[in-house]
Amino acid sequence: MAKKQKKQKKSGSKKKRNKRYQGPAKGTGPDETGGGGAMQGMVSGFKRAVGVETSKKKTWVDHLWTLLLLLAVAAILFWRFGRD
Repeated sequence: MAKKQKKQKKSGSKKKRNKRYQGPAKGTGPDETGGGGAMQGMVSGFKRAVGVETSKKKTWVDHLWTLLLLLAVAAILFWRFGRD
């Protein structure tokens, strides 16, 4: 049995780039999501119900609130346990 040989590309032809995986197809309805089955619909529905479906970029205000909360916790701990 002879093996099939791949057809050699011409030396002057343009090279095509491999397509990168873009993830599942985006759709507007549950039937247009491009796979994933029932569990995928449940996960996205749960995220939508909880309110974490889209991620937002953090701004300086978010970092400021985090810093203030950490300082408040540190002050309470110091006030409670740090004084002699």
